[in-house]
Amino acid sequence: MKRRGFAWWELLAVIALVIIAALILLPVFARSEHTPNRRGMCQVNLKLIGLGFIQYTQDFDNHYPLVAFAETTGGVRDASGRGWSIPAYGWADAIQPYVKSTQVYQCPSETDAHSSTEPNQRGYIDYWYNRNLAGKNEKKISSSSSLIIIGDGADGSDDTSARYNIGSLPAAWRTDKTSPAYRHLDSANYTFADGHVKWYKPAQVSDTSKSGQPTLRAF
Repeated sequence: MKRRGFAWWELLAVIALVIIAALILLPVFARSEHTPNRRGMCQVNLKLIGLGFIQYTQDFDNHYPLVAFAETTGGVRDASGRGWSIPAYGWADAIQPYVKSTQVYQCPSETDAHSSTEPNQRGYIDYWYNRNLAGKNEKKISSSSSLIIIGDGADGSDDTSARYNIGSLPAAWRTDKTSPAYRHLDSANYTFADGHVKWYKPAQVSDTSKSGQPTLRAF
């Protein structure tokens, strides 16, 4: 029996089906960079950073670190908790002896190519510090479970040294879906003053104190 080949219109139909399938699957593959697994890895990072803050405040009379430290004075406690080590450049390297790693400062979904282990260089950290807490006494916080201390950051234009900080969630981040506020499945991870980490959409984060709502202000 003679085998029949594909007619031209059948070949076109197959090609059309392949194109349609590709168009359907493309958004799925695009979102793979923001999978729950990467979100979970980021949350682990932020949990460890939060624990570093708690240990730091215990050693420094319940006070949060400053955003920036003088490069020739001051310093951070060594591992024994008794002496002083190399002076800190910014808050992120001030708590680094407690965190014990700089790898946890890198978000797995952050797209900026810059990465550095030098505190005064861009790319040292992908997470911002809530500068409203700088130097403040944690005992004066009215609601530690709603006060954000650390969040997803670094949009490629930030000065992401050990001093990387914000005082409110940038307005541009709230509307720009390529911003850090949408990094993990259209939301971002945040560490709170009591040490827990949670995932919120930008519209849920407040810049002022509101009962029960995640906020960057509590003083």
